[in-house]
Amino acid sequence: MVGQDGGQSIPLDRGSLFVFSDTLIALAPKQAMSSLAIPLRREQAQFLANCAAISHATGWSGAMRSLRYFTDVQGRPREILVPTLAERIAGYRFWPQHGIAIGPRVYLFYLGILHHDQSDPWGFTEQGAGLAVLDTETGNCQRIWLNDDWRLWPSLPAECHCGVQLLREADTVYIFSSRLGYPGYEAFLARVDHKRIEDPAAYEFFTGTSWSREIFDSVPLTECSAEYSVTFNAHLGRYVMLYADAMSKSLMLRTAPKPWGPFSKPVIVGRLPHQAHANLVSVCFQHSQFNEEEGRSIVLSYSLPRFVQNTFVSITFE
Repeated sequence: MVGQDGGQSIPLDRGSLFVFSDTLIALAPKQAMSSLAIPLRREQAQFLANCAAISHATGWSGAMRSLRYFTDVQGRPREILVPTLAERIAGYRFWPQHGIAIGPRVYLFYLGILHHDQSDPWGFTEQGAGLAVLDTETGNCQRIWLNDDWRLWPSLPAECHCGVQLLREADTVYIFSSRLGYPGYEAFLARVDHKRIEDPAAYEFFTGTSWSREIFDSVPLTECSAEYSVTFNAHLGRYVMLYADAMSKSLMLRTAPKPWGPFSKPVIVGRLPHQAHANLVSVCFQHSQFNEEEGRSIVLSYSLPRFVQNTFVSITFE
């Protein structure tokens, strides 16, 4: 691996599923991988829009050392969210969001990305969010289509990031999302019975005081970033929202007594370590299954530009 974006983890009954978005794999000799200053030619590298791996380790460091990727016939990591032939010709690729294990399957949200300018790394537009079902034994992933549309809610603006974080409490699954507002992104929340997660009509959306089946009744929980995490922290006795402020490269924290808030004002935890050339940091995620001391110590990952490996930090609360 030369580098990856994303890096969400989804707890399983045994171990964790890790999902990644844009991934660059070097096919060249090791000396060509030793420095990113040496550009890889097309025949020396493989680009994937997404990939996934399983680890059965219970600790964070052990999990990173024992990732088992879903692979193709050549033994190389492969895409799990696969475009149709027509989508691939049009320039579509798909980025995983978060998901949740229900029985032997993982329900995984994803973003559709249309890359309309292959000469420009930023020459793409977001096209909406869909839902897929992944078999953790085989890596086979089926995208859910509704009336010939892969988007779960086609009426939403294309830049909505649905499913950036999923939490399950008893039979209810909470689905956190983000949408571009002013001046930045805002967090939204939906809920659904775990047995009806494939049915968009079964979702309820938080309105600020109650829940509604009408998606446009939803109101933002708070300001955030496009990607963020919300988990319950037993040490603090509160739900913790963490996200990276991309330009200041700071880690931001909010807390709330319930998944729907009210969320506190943001606290700057500190500057995230980064390389000197990095003009931003992004996609910062918690990995709550690796918490220690009931959440007194937590682990985060985040991404840096120029296809470097994901960076990890741990935080200990006093």
